[in-house]
Amino acid sequence: MKNQSFNIDYLLTLSPAKMQLYLLAIGVSMSLTECSKIQQILKENRTCIQSLLSEMEQVIGRKRIKELLLKAASFL
Repeated sequence: MKNQSFNIDYLLTLSPAKMQLYLLAIGVSMSLTECSKIQQILKENRTCIQSLLSEMEQVIGRKRIKELLLKAASFL
């Protein structure tokens, strides 16, 4: 990934299988169907999600956001 906190455009270029491998590497287990659904949500709401992540990063910082997203992903 580029040296940005969250590059949604990059995530959209991944196949669901590759996304699944990346998630597995960080300890999050998801099915291919779940990865496909996440990508669809990202496609439909990319601008809004990117804007929210940017604002959150300014408030709480990149490291804290990553921690929160990892915890949230484990509940999916």
